[in-house]
Amino acid sequence: MNTERPAQSPTRKPFVLRWLVWGVLLLIGGTIVAAVVSAFVDVARYGVDPRKLPFLIAIVIWFVLFFCLKAATNPIRGRSDERRSWREKFPSHTEQEIERFLRVVGDSLLTSEKHRDRLRPDDTVASLTQEWLCGDGMDIIEFIMAVEEEYGLELPESFLERAQTLGDFFAYVTQHSAPKPPPSAPEQPAPTEDA
Repeated sequence: MNTERPAQSPTRKPFVLRWLVWGVLLLIGGTIVAAVVSAFVDVARYGVDPRKLPFLIAIVIWFVLFFCLKAATNPIRGRSDERRSWREKFPSHTEQEIERFLRVVGDSLLTSEKHRDRLRPDDTVASLTQEWLCGDGMDIIEFIMAVEEEYGLELPESFLERAQTLGDFFAYVTQHSAPKPPPSAPEQPAPTEDA
């Protein structure tokens, strides 16, 4: 009998440590937000204090740089239609299957309808959620839940530990889920025989 425990995936952080880190970040973030709000209230009430002006300018610059960095590092920025790459990687799948999956991905990751066609099969979910840039992993969880709900299955932990790309998810869900039935036509009453 093998008594060794399987090695934990290096990408998963311990649960308690994750919550502890988020608690500290929320505490620090709350303190910074309180200081920012206080500074802007003072400006509104008493006018601009020359001693606080550098602090206010630094805050504005930080926010502008943060959102510019987030927009500039968006992985689908500058792409055109990528549906051809989906058809090349999954030639046995229909256009409707691909569109269905891209719709679920777009809805769960809040990607606009016109940008869904820019997603590639080799895009990682973490890069699309920009987890490294103030992401908390909730986008990934929402994505997984949306895929499970749409395809009526539960993604096993063993798959989630190795799945990296949208193509991995698409291949798994289309292989393991039942095809979605076409919308049914309204029932017609059966003809009655008159005697």
